Amino acid sequence: MRPRGRLPLLMLAGALLALLAAPWAWRLFAALGWCEGQGEAGLEAFLKVVRRSLLLGLGLPIAIVVRPWREVPPSELGFVGPRARPLRGATAYVVTLLLGVGALALQHVAGWWHWREDFDLGAALARTARVALIPGLGVAIFEELLFRGWLEGRGDGPRRPVRTALIVSAIYAALHAFRPRPLLVDVEPGTLGAFEAVAAWFQRALDPRVFGPTCAGLFLFGMLLSAACRRAGSVWASIGIHAAGITLLQAQEGWLVRDAQPAWSGTGRLLDGLPVMLLLALAAWWLEPTRRRGRGGEYGVG
Repeated sequence: MRPRGRLPLLMLAGALLALLAAPWAWRLFAALGWCEGQGEAGLEAFLKVVRRSLLLGLGLPIAIVVRPWREVPPSELGFVGPRARPLRGATAYVVTLLLGVGALALQHVAGWWHWREDFDLGAALARTARVALIPGLGVAIFEELLFRGWLEGRGDGPRRPVRTALIVSAIYAALHAFRPRPLLVDVEPGTLGAFEAVAAWFQRALDPRVFGPTCAGLFLFGMLLSAACRRAGSVWASIGIHAAGITLLQAQEGWLVRDAQPAWSGTGRLLDGLPVMLLLALAAWWLEPTRRRGRGGEYGVG
């Protein structure tokens, strides 16, 4: 059997090993003080480790067998080489951050959010910088090279950019909707608990009330990232927007508490709710290079 023919079995084995290792990793992280080890916060940390371990177990065999950096070299994505546009990434980060802060400020004025009672500006800024800046940039680079780079750049993706972007954005949304906080399940942290949590997550994935709003917002965010990447001619543009989104997410979750608000405004997640979805759809439409003939970037997948 060819290596790629064994990929599904390798991914299954990787997922099983990841679920077996996740409880031990969680205990180690808790002992080192990197996460909570008791109570509801400990359970949320455990579920977060399970989710990330599962994604690692599924993704590592793909990286080893497929080697996506050979199919779509980073130089073709505008990540390195003459097409690289890191300044566009920095600009996209600042612009997205300012727009996001403005949107959160308007929601705060409207009474949708209030500051946490124990809010301390210095500590909040330090935590956001520690969690979002360096790790957030690393996550943004990895995911943009994977989704907007390899998945959109392989095969006939560059010749059918909008259709490819729709498919990749749907995959991106489905994977990112599996987040521990909205999917908090009452399990005992341990090996059995890891398998029970994953089973519960897939069961809830069929419930549109749980996944619907978050998936829709993440899908539109994926379309925005794809349009920005192809419009700029460099993956750095989507990296900047993605990194700013992570920074805003960390700030929102660490600084603000949701108040009662209209149902159409969303569940409190950063990317759901009718106002945010309309803004994401408008921005994706405005940036989409295929609607402006001759104005798209040189980026290979566009």
